[in-house]
Amino acid sequence: MWRQRYIFISLFANQLLFCNDFFTFRQFIRHFEPLREEQRLGTKAKARVLVVDDEDDLRTLLTDIVIKAGYEAATASDGEEAIGMVKKTKFDVALLDIQMPNKSGIEVLKFIQENSKETKAIILTGYADLKHAMEAREFGAQDFISKPYKLEDVLTTIKRVLS
Repeated sequence: MWRQRYIFISLFANQLLFCNDFFTFRQFIRHFEPLREEQRLGTKAKARVLVVDDEDDLRTLLTDIVIKAGYEAATASDGEEAIGMVKKTKFDVALLDIQMPNKSGIEVLKFIQENSKETKAIILTGYADLKHAMEAREFGAQDFISKPYKLEDVLTTIKRVLS
């Protein structure tokens, strides 16, 4: 009986695999090779960030810095487009402008809170007043950044919200 069964303990995956003699040690190693490579390189799944702003230049700039910081990025030019994307894809963070055509950032924020609770929202706005900040917090925004802002501050906020 012991000759027919082998127990391989995988320290790098913290799993016990019970294998009979048709599952060889070589097959076992090939099964976990991608995992070992990922751990050796120190890579992990990238967080997905949705950048929503009606200003093309600003949206492109934010997307570029998010990608260069090691995140996956998707963009939307207005609130309706953003809601459509949130329906289709899971995002870890959404950067939302408040004032946009069709649907405002607050409406997108409400939709995210009702339909994608795991998505953290950061409000970016040129209308930095107490009323907007309180409204954003009330509907679940993790942070509120007023324009003009430093790009480093945006990246630091994303990192903090994700941790």
